[in-house]
Amino acid sequence: MLVEPRRKLILIVDDEVNVIHALNRVLYRDFKIIVAVNGRHALDVLANVEGIAALMTELKMPFMDGIQLLTAAKSARPRVPRILFTGEPDRRQIDEALGVGVLGVLYKPLDAVEVGQFLRLAVSDHWDKM
Repeated sequence: MLVEPRRKLILIVDDEVNVIHALNRVLYRDFKIIVAVNGRHALDVLANVEGIAALMTELKMPFMDGIQLLTAAKSARPRVPRILFTGEPDRRQIDEALGVGVLGVLYKPLDAVEVGQFLRLAVSDHWDKM
């Protein structure tokens, strides 16, 4: 009997529904996706859902931007790898994100192969050694 390997749970945070749908279409075969529409919602998910293997968030969102979310997520769940993506790169904000320990920064339009590679690295055992 062929057993499907356990797919890791990825929390994707973005206020743009079309981006979430596009990421879900690309990633659903390799990962289980849980969605949050803003930073507050994401922190609630992090507090209440076990087994999140990685967090991937947009930089610019209402209520709480990606940097604020990354900072809070690092405190709440420090072992969960974090990835930032943005359509409007701002060098200062990118430096700030790198300072709070993001695994990487991806730029929109997102490339499916690149996103998959980052997530596979994020959920691998290698992340623990970085």
